Amino acid sequence: MTDTDIQSILDDLAGDDPYAKTRARKMIRESGDQAYGDGLLQLLTTTTDHNLQRECITLVGRIEYGDAVPTLIRLLSSTLLDENLQEDVIIALGRIGDNRAEESILALADSDNVYIRQRVAKALGSFKSEHVIHTLMTMLDDDRTDVRANVIQALGQTGDLSVIQALDNALDDAVWSVREQAVKALALFNDDAIIDPMIYALGDIRSAIRVIAANKLGDLGTPLAYEPLLQARHPFRRDVNNAIDQALEKLDGKYIRDPDMDISLLIDLLLVHHKPEVIAQTLETIGTPDALKAVELWRAGQSAT
Repeated sequence: MTDTDIQSILDDLAGDDPYAKTRARKMIRESGDQAYGDGLLQLLTTTTDHNLQRECITLVGRIEYGDAVPTLIRLLSSTLLDENLQEDVIIALGRIGDNRAEESILALADSDNVYIRQRVAKALGSFKSEHVIHTLMTMLDDDRTDVRANVIQALGQTGDLSVIQALDNALDDAVWSVREQAVKALALFNDDAIIDPMIYALGDIRSAIRVIAANKLGDLGTPLAYEPLLQARHPFRRDVNNAIDQALEKLDGKYIRDPDMDISLLIDLLLVHHKPEVIAQTLETIGTPDALKAVELWRAGQSAT
């Protein structure tokens, strides 16, 4: 795209034609082309149109234009900046993820404005420093559900194993949306430390949470999940049972033969599993008399039909 084309699109963005503005906004967002960056900054710093300022801030964030960071930081520190623009700047800086913005965003973590705290929590997911993780940990006690959910999402995005215990604790939050965000955040890790939290999440009242936990336990391939997955089957939740069945298939042959394992769970599963042969082979591998007898009776029934 030529400089003339870019300028034409920027002119449309700044113009009065609503259709042209919408088209220009879409083209810049979808292209992600940083060639628009200087022009957007020029518009941002020269226009007095509040809506156009918001558009420019949002778009430099969308294209992750790093050269905009100093300007955005200056805006964020301005006492004249209204809260809507402040929220937009925080979001844009989070999208860009430049470490120069970290301290400016952290300074707003204890804002009295709940919407600012929401944006701060979300933006901090782009940064990985100890200071960021410490601040996010303190924000877990926020009395607003949406703030806690954003904090948990950000903690998961840090990829730091030290946050797993905090995410585990969040599985006991009274609000289901926070618990769901916690199990999603935990699922971002591929470490044995999340096995117990995922097994715990299999008992959540929300089926969506149980599905996420079952899927992740299957991906982890841990034999420790075998019996908990069997126990988590539900007579009326097809979505949960499908996720559990898929996880069990991934775990086939990897289970631990625990003396305390309830073989009756496997025997009952012969009648409802969508691939009962997998369960039959597992019981045959276990090889106890009751397991072998159950498979013998099941095969006889299959032959009869």
